[in-house]
Amino acid sequence: MDREIEKNFVENFIKKDKRERIFHELLKKRENFYYRLSHGITEVIDMNKITESGAQLTEECVFQKIQNATTEQECYVIKEYSGKKYAIKEGLRLCFEWLGGSVLITECFAFFKEETYNGAPMKYLLKK
Repeated sequence: MDREIEKNFVENFIKKDKRERIFHELLKKRENFYYRLSHGITEVIDMNKITESGAQLTEECVFQKIQNATTEQECYVIKEYSGKKYAIKEGLRLCFEWLGGSVLITECFAFFKEETYNGAPMKYLLKK
C-alpha cells in the first residue's frame, strides 16, 4: 500500500467533508473503505469531477479517455483490501474483471467500479 498515493487520491477525488473519514478508513479500517467502494461510493466521491459514468462504460472507453488526456503510464489499483501499482491497461483489466468494487488511481484520474450484483455495475471516471 502506498500511503502517499492514497492521501493524494482522498484530497483530489473525495468530498471535502468526507476526506478525514475516508483517509482514516484507508489507514486503519480498510474493510470499511472497501464496503463503501462496493456499495456506496457516490456518497463520498466528488460528483463535480465526474467526466463519464454509467453501467455501460467500457474498459476501452476509459483507457482512451485517460490516454488522450495524459502521458501517464502507471496507475494504482485498490481492490479487496490492498493497493498495488500496474500499467494503466493492466489495472483497468483487473478492475473490470474483478466482481467486487475497485478503484484505479492516476495522478489526474480516478476510476471507480461498484460491486457487480445483478447486471452491469455502475462505473465512474473522475478527472482532477
